[in-house]
Amino acid sequence: MMNNDLNIQWYPGHMAKALKEVTLQAKLVDLVIILLDARIPLSSFNPLFEEAFRNKRVMYVMTKSDKADDFQTNQWLKYFENDKKKVLAIDARKDRNIKKVIIYAEELMKEKREKDALRGLKPRPIKTMII
Repeated sequence: MMNNDLNIQWYPGHMAKALKEVTLQAKLVDLVIILLDARIPLSSFNPLFEEAFRNKRVMYVMTKSDKADDFQTNQWLKYFENDKKKVLAIDARKDRNIKKVIIYAEELMKEKREKDALRGLKPRPIKTMII
């Protein structure tokens, strides 16, 4: 006989601990880069991170774009952009693509750096968390 009132805990403790730690560390960074697999972008993303990073600049980087279907990758880029997310699709093995990430990160931080400059603060390296 099965007990329907039985509450099964499916969310492992190490995941809860990691989310808590990531949330705490996020307070120390300027930018969060979330890596997604271009072949399965939604399946490779933990939606709980959106809440943890809601007050941060976030860049989504779909890696392994060389292994994904180009049409589908473009559809996913449009999907994320329509959701007002900053997103890139790259093959991370190529240096020029890594440079794209750096340029995009600097672009995302431009407004903050301009505000800092108005307050007399010198530009500093971007503190980044990669998930």
